[in-house]
Amino acid sequence: MHYVTEARHIAGHKIKVRFEDGQIKLVDLGSHLDGPIFEPLRDPAYFRRFTVNPEIDTIVWPNNADFSPDFLYEIGQEIGEQSGSRGFFSPGPHTTRHAGPHRAVPKDKRTVVS
Repeated sequence: MHYVTEARHIAGHKIKVRFEDGQIKLVDLGSHLDGPIFEPLRDPAYFRRFTVNPEIDTIVWPNNADFSPDFLYEIGQEIGEQSGSRGFFSPGPHTTRHAGPHRAVPKDKRTVVS
């Protein structure tokens, strides 16, 4: 079972996601936004409002919509960066991260998403 450790909005309905195994994948959710819970996510401004929820190990939106981390891993396109690569996940306005189950993120490593 996989879990999301970091995620950053790229464009439209695309998110770059880092998983616990160090894999970084580009996940395009545009064709997976069916049903009432996902309807608000069709709006790109709302879509960008996701965070990484450490209790469920995946990305979640303000309306509590989420996708299984295993689903994200499965549909994601590997982009070749590994856990040692830092440039992509430099803190930015649409970056959110967590340290995984039962681990705290040190204060100097926390990212605040507004």
